[in-house]
Amino acid sequence: MKRKQLPILLLTLFIIGNALAALAPNYTILMAARIIAAVTHGSFFGVGFIIASELVSKEKRARAISIMFAGLTLASSFLMFPESLVLLIYLTSEFVFILHFPCPHPLLLF
Repeated sequence: MKRKQLPILLLTLFIIGNALAALAPNYTILMAARIIAAVTHGSFFGVGFIIASELVSKEKRARAISIMFAGLTLASSFLMFPESLVLLIYLTSEFVFILHFPCPHPLLLF
């Protein structure tokens, strides 16, 4: 599998998992969808670290991984969590999943 194909596949599965969670008719399907999203999200981090370390010279590997880790942390912790919490308070949990399945991380838009 080429270097770009695996992250794209993982993000696609993540989007599918969130879409299933948003449309889940019962608790069992909701939990299965959340497991799909969780496994692919964690795998995306691991694959991303490997790709980041392979794209730069040996001396800059630690810096590349730290930049990627910082970006993913900022995207998920400081952008996704607060907005999801506000939406969850005023709307439904389904709306939060619907909002996030087209773009799992807002920083991917840049």
